[in-house]
Amino acid sequence: MVDEDLAEAVDAPELTVTANGDDDAEMDEGQVVDLITGEPVKLSPKESIRQEEERKLLEEFGYPEAQKKDLIRLDFRVKPQQGKPKRLPLAVLRPVVNGGSAKPEDRVYVLIDIQPEKTRLDDPKNGSDALAEILRDTPHAEFAVWTNGTERIVWWKEAGRIKIRTKLISDIPRFGKGAEDCFTLDKQALRPAGGLSLRQAFQRCHDHVYANRGGSNEAVFWEFLKVVFAKIQDERRLQQGAASGKNEERLFRIASLEERNDEKKAEAVKTAAGTALWGGPGCISGTVRRPG
Repeated sequence: MVDEDLAEAVDAPELTVTANGDDDAEMDEGQVVDLITGEPVKLSPKESIRQEEERKLLEEFGYPEAQKKDLIRLDFRVKPQQGKPKRLPLAVLRPVVNGGSAKPEDRVYVLIDIQPEKTRLDDPKNGSDALAEILRDTPHAEFAVWTNGTERIVWWKEAGRIKIRTKLISDIPRFGKGAEDCFTLDKQALRPAGGLSLRQAFQRCHDHVYANRGGSNEAVFWEFLKVVFAKIQDERRLQQGAASGKNEERLFRIASLEERNDEKKAEAVKTAAGTALWGGPGCISGTVRRPG
């Protein structure tokens, strides 16, 4: 099956379950050591997602190991200005600054809501929009992440003069960076994919193609392959530009909902995809021959 081949191609290390043994007698079967607290926790599908989000914060976003227990909080209770308090699986706090408040509620920075795998993105009670509403009503919080293990939606709270609104963005900033880190085109802002990050990204792409393109597994595979080749070609173009002293813009990239709906940006993405598929050295038509 094409889908199975794709899953194997992006295989990543899974969480290791520790059972009873001589090395760690206090660990029960079906438990893992939490990456933040160092305490054993019962492994479940939802807990696996939380451990993956914790890993991303430490390894991909650069949160320091020495400060992780202070900056990354589990089962954090938020108090929106409207509505009832809610306990979230994870929250990220700002570091304490000189003269600033040390209270967690005054330092809350990123809200992370983890839902079961079958929870729909548009669920009226537990979906992404519900988290965006909590973000708008929670003082000091600036970002929010909603995930069910496959879908991963990131919100940014933009405070205007008249009202506060939330915007969809690509991801949260790296440690020590501000909101501008979410929109930079600088290659230094890229993060190495580890753990399940690559598999989840490929799965989201696959699901989107399947939902909008449909067809057989083979047809979905080829549509997905076009996306991969378009991204590869765009990166090659940037490398060639840098080698010749040109500062080329990354075309195959969407950083926000506004860019997704921008006609000029959409045309640039189509151009990058078209070049990857049919024109230039290394294009898919000259590299991969579709059977049949």
